Amino acid sequence: FSDSLLVLMSVRIGNSDNIVEEIRRIQQDYHAVCKFHRRCEWKISVSVVSPEFSVEFQQMASAHLPSKVNIVVQVSSEPFNKFVHVRNCMDDISNYDLLLLKDNDQRI
Repeated sequence: FSDSLLVLMSVRIGNSDNIVEEIRRIQQDYHAVCKFHRRCEWKISVSVVSPEFSVEFQQMASAHLPSKVNIVVQVSSEPFNKFVHVRNCMDDISNYDLLLLKDNDQRI
């Protein structure tokens, strides 16, 4: 096993179909990358366009994603800046040997 890894990712959810697809991608990518690291954590910022999507995403995430995937959901119809999430995680980054900034459409 290699060094510790922190994965930072931002996701925009516009409809229910996006929720199922994103949960599936996160689950697959988590397992693909984390098997190579002794410590592997994900911090994901999720922006949804409606409160209903927030509840649905959180329920699906808690049912299907590992506990090392930390999700923060915010409701907003405005465009989002994924680098705000990176800035908010600056204090955590120094606790890891490696950092991966992952786009949600980037497959591992």
